[in-house]
Parts: sequence; C-alpha cells; structure tokens
Amino acid sequence: MVEDKVIVELKAVITLENAHLAQAKNYVVAYDFPIGLLINFGSPSL
Repeated sequence: MVEDKVIVELKAVITLENAHLAQAKNYVVAYDFPIGLLINFGSPSL
C-alpha cells in the first residue's frame, strides 16, 4: 500500500496470467482502494 491510496502488486514471472490479475483486483476491492498497480519484473523488457 502506498499512502493508503494505491495497492501495488509486484511480480517476477515470465508471463502474467489471469490469476495474477484476479489477485490484484481482489486486493483493490477488499481494501476499497481506487487504484491498483500490477508490475511484473520477470520479462526481459519492461
């Protein structure tokens, strides 16, 4: 959580799957945050 405004989910996987997106969405809904970021550091290029 960043300043009680943004949920940030960090991953390091080759490919993001629907389950990763669903998990990030669940965090946003559960904590009632307006913004969520899903960032993946696992691919060769950002």
